This record gives sequence, structure tokens and C-alpha cells, in this order.
Amino acid sequence: NKIEELKKVYNYTLEKDYFVNNLVNSAGFGDRCDFIDMDIDKQIAMTNVDCNALLYFTRVFLDNMIKNDEGHIINISSIGSILPDVARLGYGVSKAAVNSLTQNIAVQYAKQNIRCNAVLPGLIATDAAIKNMSEDFIESFLKHVPLHRMGHPEDIANAVLFFASDDSSFITGQILEVAGGYGLPSPMYGETVMK
Repeated sequence: NKIEELKKVYNYTLEKDYFVNNLVNSAGFGDRCDFIDMDIDKQIAMTNVDCNALLYFTRVFLDNMIKNDEGHIINISSIGSILPDVARLGYGVSKAAVNSLTQNIAVQYAKQNIRCNAVLPGLIATDAAIKNMSEDFIESFLKHVPLHRMGHPEDIANAVLFFASDDSSFITGQILEVAGGYGLPSPMYGETVMK
């Protein structure tokens, strides 16, 4: 039972007298497939990681936030959650669910002074991304990124820090793209401006 496992983590924080007022949910993996060829069992596993793990963790820690009348929940989604992709349907659907969950939590628990926002990374220069993408793919992708670079992990960390701080005290339910403007211009952009 996942909830029971997570309650052990929660109980440990209570034993140590920790108050978790900032919860960052960051988990996910994707697989390339179209709808017809999608492995349903793999999709269920992906949804369990990309969305349900977030749901479990939030459920466990939300009670404590409600009791303390304070909390900031930051969910890591993906730019793929709002921009359809020809080969990552399952991942996009899972992360779109994260966006919906973010906004529903924001609305339901605002009265308890709990804020919930999501950060949507674009192409980030992590070790995993660089190892799994060819130079040709990266070059082609960056033609559609107005800032014309891959993001750095620090770009995501800074967005999370903003949502966790008092600087965003009047912001909740927001879906923040941290993607260098990817998806913003028309499809012609990459063929003309970024030649």
C-alpha cells in the first residue's frame, strides 16, 4: 500500500518535529509511442510515477499543512502537458493530469492558506537528456526555442524557489512554463528567424 509507505515518511517527520511547509513533487518518466501502439501496462506504470506518486505524497502531507494553516505545494509537470507531441502521448496525458490536480488543490485549500503551483520544464540539460538525444535532434529542437538554448537545472530550481517563497504569496493555481519560450511562436519561426 503506497499510502502506508508514505505515511512512514510522514510519521518520521512528525517524530523529528519537522513541519513540512514546502512540498516539491518531482517524479516522472516518459516513453515514445503513439496511441495505437501504446503499451497499456507501461502507461499505467507511467501514470503511477508521473501523477499518482504526486497524489500520494500530497495526500500524506496535506493534513499537516491544514493543521498549521500554511503550505506551499510545487508540482513539476512538463511543457509536454500543454503541447501535443507526435510520439509522447502517454507522458503528456500524465503530466496534464498533474496540471489539473495542481489547480484543483489550489482552489480547494486556499482558505487554509495553502498554495499550489506547477512548474513546466522544457528541454533541460540534464545528464539523462543529453545522453538520450542526438546533436541533430537538439539543434532542430532549439530552432523552436526563442531563447535558443537548453534550460539549466538551476532554471527549474529558481522557479521552484520562487513558488516556495513569500515573493509568490499571492500566487496560486498557476502553471508556469520554464521552457525558453518553446511553443510560443508560430511553426514558421524555426524556419525563418532561427536559420
